[in-house]
Amino acid sequence: MAAAAFATGRATTTGQSESPAFLLLNRTLADFESVVAWKDYDLPLSAVAFGILRKVDLRVLCASLAPRPVWLMNTVGPTGNPLTLSDISESYEVAIQAYAHHKQGEGLCLRVEPDPADEVALAWMRKVLV
Repeated sequence: MAAAAFATGRATTTGQSESPAFLLLNRTLADFESVVAWKDYDLPLSAVAFGILRKVDLRVLCASLAPRPVWLMNTVGPTGNPLTLSDISESYEVAIQAYAHHKQGEGLCLRVEPDPADEVALAWMRKVLV
């Protein structure tokens, strides 16, 4: 599996605590549940926090970030292989609905980009920060 990359930004306003302004994840695991369900997973145990599925999975965490901008690029499954856009969209339906509820459908972007995706990610960060 290729190394995962992420970028976050923080925004503060006077009198308010810091909160994430955006999140970009590239080549990261789509969800923890698939690792548990797949008998031939190819990820180190350190990729999944012990007991986390009892509390939350990555799709729900992503949904909780709405309406903040989130990009998931080149998401991988339990074998470390890239998922198709339709697989990612199906898996992240709860997050898609959360962004639609906030009328921020464009705030969640699911992308599959050929390597290197660095330029695409950089362009997105420029857009979010402007």
